[in-house]
Amino acid sequence: ERLTSGIYINKDPEDVTGKVEYALDLVIAADPLEKYLRQKGLQKRYDQETGAWLDALVAEGELSREQADLLLTTEAAVRNVIDVDDFPKDGSAEKK
Repeated sequence: ERLTSGIYINKDPEDVTGKVEYALDLVIAADPLEKYLRQKGLQKRYDQETGAWLDALVAEGELSREQADLLLTTEAAVRNVIDVDDFPKDGSAEKK
């Protein structure tokens, strides 16, 4: 916050400039849950979808539904930032 004091910060997850700030806020909020899962040795299998893994943790009582939703939303927001240059797998890009 010291670096951005007095600067307009957009946190709209659909906006190019806002998606990074939106994801950062979620990552910070989810950090204690990520630490908890690491400490408990609870890791998602490489062949398992995140949603299914989190559903299993909720069913086992390791996480609440709200905690699982936060982790899922965080993963989606981070992916949205990473996929900034996402193109079709066939290598083609739509020309405008």
